[in-house]
Amino acid sequence: MGQYKREHGHVLPIALMLVVLLTVLTPALLFLSSNGFFHSKKNSQSQQARFLADAAYQAALQIIYRAAKTADTSPPFPLNATNELDLINQIRQIRSSADTTDNGSYQVTDLPGTSNPEIRNGQRIYYLQAQGMAGPVVSTIQFKLLFAQNVSQIIVPPGGFPNPPGNVKDLIVYDPNTRQYAQNQLSTGLGSAAYTPNVTCMSCTTPQAVDNIIQSNLKYDPLVIRVGTISLRNNTTWQCKRSDGKRLVIMADQVVLADNVSLTMQGTLISEKTVSFGNNSNVRVEGDLIIKNGDFVIENNSMCTVSGQLAVSSDIRQDNQSELTVSGWLAASQIQTRNNGTLNALGGAAIVNTLVVRNNAGCIFNNQLIVGETITLQNNASLKPGSGSGSDGANVSFVGVQKL
Repeated sequence: MGQYKREHGHVLPIALMLVVLLTVLTPALLFLSSNGFFHSKKNSQSQQARFLADAAYQAALQIIYRAAKTADTSPPFPLNATNELDLINQIRQIRSSADTTDNGSYQVTDLPGTSNPEIRNGQRIYYLQAQGMAGPVVSTIQFKLLFAQNVSQIIVPPGGFPNPPGNVKDLIVYDPNTRQYAQNQLSTGLGSAAYTPNVTCMSCTTPQAVDNIIQSNLKYDPLVIRVGTISLRNNTTWQCKRSDGKRLVIMADQVVLADNVSLTMQGTLISEKTVSFGNNSNVRVEGDLIIKNGDFVIENNSMCTVSGQLAVSSDIRQDNQSELTVSGWLAASQIQTRNNGTLNALGGAAIVNTLVVRNNAGCIFNNQLIVGETITLQNNASLKPGSGSGSDGANVSFVGVQKL
């Protein structure tokens, strides 16, 4: 018996110690187990939210794939303006049909802080986001859809073009953002004139004086010359160029052309003030023409051709059988084309706040015509697409989808 006590007498104290340890450790073990559970649950919700966001994004791609299949081609595939909007609206309507565990769901919405579409360089860009939600966790995939314009298009704010003629009805897109876009693009065009002169000669106001200063400074490329008011008198012909064919920029206080003047500018011409033409004048600018503070006035059988871009801070005024042709993009505050005048916008977008065409005058545009406020056509005036309208409206191509 004594031997048993010696061998087993320690059992009771050990048991008591185990009870005490369990009493102390159980809350801690339960706490650690609970934290692990919640951490595991949060991880599970995060994974599920990411999965659901991807499911919404894939659903958007499926809508695009079906549109391409219907068109019997693959991206970029032809659409018309109505089809494009239908496609975007289908994607915006993506929603999960049934909740998953943890009340998970998904959707596609416009990306906050963006204007859809954003119009940029002949493209319309829609910014969207695919969202997956599981419990309190939200996962987002941000992406954009790009559409390019294949043919002419007129973009105006709602109410900005009442009673459009039949030949352009299918080309019109009503967008409330056009006014701000037109103002921004005009500012951008005028800002592109931020050249620093290499040479300043304010007394250079005649063709001969400008020619002399050009040939004396051929070491510069580009050669940027700041001069005074260039005034060309009756029956003057002037080719303003470098003998070595390198880049030339003339920055003038003002440019005034009297009757029967012919000017060819082999470079960029920037005028601080209004540029005006006399009767039967002919001007060709083989770079950009930028008027920073004033109007561009061309009338009475005069012609002007700009191979690059034309940006005018105020108004372009055409009258009496004048003709203006621009191969790059065109931006102005207002365009008035009257009395058999013709405006040919052949290259990039024509961007203007207000367009007025009157009295047998016409405007031809090959790309986009973006008008921030209103278009007015009166007295047999015409607005014509160049490379054209299709029978089904303004054709567009889906360019692609990109994650942000």
